[in-house]
Amino acid sequence: MASSAMLVHTQAQPQRVFAPANVARTRPAGKPRTTVSAQSGALAANVAANMSETFEGAWPSAGWTLQDYGTSGGEYLFGKRDCNPQSGSFAGWGGGGGANGSGLACDAKYADNVYTLATYGPFDLTNAASSVLTFSFTGASEKDYDTLFVATSIDDYYYCGGSYSGDYSAGYVRGTLDLSDLSCPGQPSTMLGRTNVTVAFFFISDDSFNDIGFTVDNIALASRQNAPTPTNTRTSTPTSQPTDTPTDTP
Repeated sequence: MASSAMLVHTQAQPQRVFAPANVARTRPAGKPRTTVSAQSGALAANVAANMSETFEGAWPSAGWTLQDYGTSGGEYLFGKRDCNPQSGSFAGWGGGGGANGSGLACDAKYADNVYTLATYGPFDLTNAASSVLTFSFTGASEKDYDTLFVATSIDDYYYCGGSYSGDYSAGYVRGTLDLSDLSCPGQPSTMLGRTNVTVAFFFISDDSFNDIGFTVDNIALASRQNAPTPTNTRTSTPTSQPTDTPTDTP
């Protein structure tokens, strides 16, 4: 977790965790070993700028694409699993899906050299007044080396977001990514006014010291549009018409 992160404990809701959106990362340049998508082509067309994902239905659902870039020798994706959901019966486990990940027990440790993504988009924020991604997650990783990275991009290559690493296994925490408040050098400071925006969840591990990884649940993207600018309607002003005044005839 970033040094400026803050935790606020609450009883009724999961504790909130803040990681500043100042971590820049690119997706690997090569082709993924595996791509799974609900649509016919990965990131083929614009999807809704408002979204809720609880993992209770089909996964990946509309707008989501799963990719595996890892060098572990196995296939590990973000998987819909019945392992410790925050609510309902299912949640998304980073590395707990795919041919190899789906066979992991709920208390198993993730593999070495996992690099897996779940990407939503692209969506259009051309006329957006705000756009915020919220999510809940729990789990643990080798601190500072194995990471849950939650980020946004306008080209699905250069990403900017917040990074979570270490022990969050005591319970679910709530994370937020404000798409209008980004601080990555050389990248846009806001996604508002942009087209082809994506958000993504990365799980990345190195070649040693594994843990249980991270499970995410109750993801929501809430975007509010600017009110349309009113246009002036031209109205015609009636003009007086001359009237004939009758005259007396002698």
